[in-house]
Amino acid sequence: MSRFLARVSPLLVALALLAVPASADVYYVTLTNGTVVETARQPQQASWDPNMVLLLTVELICLPIFGLFYNVNWTSQFGMLFLVLLLATWGLTVVGTMFSALTVNMRLRELMLPTLVYPTMIPALLGAIQLTTLLAVGEPITPDYYAWLRLLVGFDVIYTLLGLALVDTVLVG
Repeated sequence: MSRFLARVSPLLVALALLAVPASADVYYVTLTNGTVVETARQPQQASWDPNMVLLLTVELICLPIFGLFYNVNWTSQFGMLFLVLLLATWGLTVVGTMFSALTVNMRLRELMLPTLVYPTMIPALLGAIQLTTLLAVGEPITPDYYAWLRLLVGFDVIYTLLGLALVDTVLVG
């Protein structure tokens, strides 16, 4: 039973992270009187920093809790596990920030943002789930799993470059 829980726990971590709407409110501004206004920020003001910090904080808090509840020795491969978490968080943050900026002025923003973001995140989530499943049970990354690591790095590079190349088009329209 504990082997089953060790294999399922990375999926539960990924589902917990999907429940955090970190990038959904990046472009809302709350005025001093409490009114919330949607605004498209200038490209130099749009940032992934708050989202990245929030997601990494949630991940690093949840990691020992899942390890404790599921009796998983995740500390033996912590360096590689942290690298995978960092790559996955970067990918999720870049995609979430980019699509949040894209949908900020849409009428049905609350419907369009998850419709665009979740299917786009699937490759990063699959790579993160496969790698954390292996690393959470204390096994090193084998050559069979290098493809998942390359997928995660490629996802991050592609969407980071797309975000940088299309920032004016996305924010200005």
